[in-house]
Amino acid sequence: MPTIKDVAQLAQVSTSTVSRVLGGKVFVDEETRRRVQAAMDELHYRPNPLARALREKRTNTFALLVPGIENQIWPLPASLRSSPSWAKW
Repeated sequence: MPTIKDVAQLAQVSTSTVSRVLGGKVFVDEETRRRVQAAMDELHYRPNPLARALREKRTNTFALLVPGIENQIWPLPASLRSSPSWAKW
């Protein structure tokens, strides 16, 4: 699995430049951006979502807290609760 360092070496730029291209928020010269994109394509580089979550200290997940599993409503999927068979309950 290629790393950002491998992409930087192939594109002949710094790892910071590769990071800027990936982030897309900072200006990078168009020719440099193309070289980095070509290197990522050649190496089949894909950013690691787990590494990004660790770096950003954010996972983009959420938790759902329910009152208790003994409650008969919560274990049922929402699609079942909206179906006609739910009316029997």
